[in-house]
Amino acid sequence: MCERASSHPAAAARRIVRLGGSLLLLACGTGDRSAPSAATAPSPPTAPTQPVQSAEPTATRVQIAGETGDGLVGRTRSLMVFAYAADGRPVRSDGVDITSSDPEVSTLARLTSVSVRDLTRGTTTYAARLELAEGKAGEATITATVGAASASLRVRVTHVPDRVSSMVVDSFVVVEYKDVCAWDCPYVVYAPLLKLRNPTTERITVEMVAFSMPGHDTGWCNSGGIDYAPGERAHLNGIDPYLWANDLIFVHLDGARAPEGPAHARIVVRHADGSRARLEATGSIHRIVNGPAVLPPARPGVGWWCP
Repeated sequence: MCERASSHPAAAARRIVRLGGSLLLLACGTGDRSAPSAATAPSPPTAPTQPVQSAEPTATRVQIAGETGDGLVGRTRSLMVFAYAADGRPVRSDGVDITSSDPEVSTLARLTSVSVRDLTRGTTTYAARLELAEGKAGEATITATVGAASASLRVRVTHVPDRVSSMVVDSFVVVEYKDVCAWDCPYVVYAPLLKLRNPTTERITVEMVAFSMPGHDTGWCNSGGIDYAPGERAHLNGIDPYLWANDLIFVHLDGARAPEGPAHARIVVRHADGSRARLEATGSIHRIVNGPAVLPPARPGVGWWCP
């Protein structure tokens, strides 16, 4: 949910999400529970005192959000864990305990803290962002426990399907352009652009995509599902004029040009009958074009989670 898929060192990624009755601002990369900074660590008391009661209310409900759909063997799944008090306000959940019923299928690889600002109530706390490594095909139950409250998520992990989809690749290119900054920045951007067509009479949902080019690979990226209606022809992804709002791009901050070579796209789709299929495409790099002004716009409200 807060993962930034682009290969650039952007500052803490921020996203606004609505969960239940609250509007939450997430600021990722804010720290790790295993390494608190000296500035935030509590100071020892100068004299014996009675234990200080924390003002943090007790969690009575836990919620797991993010990539809750099917996963792929070898891919990392991103999830968020939120905890709520009895009155519905978010409470700290980055001390969450995570267990898996089958660690060989899915297991915790990394846990980081995410600052959560409740824009509805004007309060701030911390949630947990999980990265789950998925090693073999099967199913597992992931359980998140905060205090006495817990929630579980059943995940299914499969191999990349052998069946080739009836979806059609209309075009696939990687566009190279120079970013336009407020200052004379040297950034060179590489934007994979994939245009798909659904020639069938049934809906087809794109579940995952992976882009690669010389020196770069996004890995499998998940958007939660993008539907193509019967006969629909459209770009799967586009470009936002604000560089750091893009997920599926590669950025050379030093202005170095990528070497020559082919670009590749791999796609996993789900057909109307629930079956999965794959699609592949090979394209070229179109050198220095006129940036976002001539590129398809980004899909509104669509974000991508990448490993």
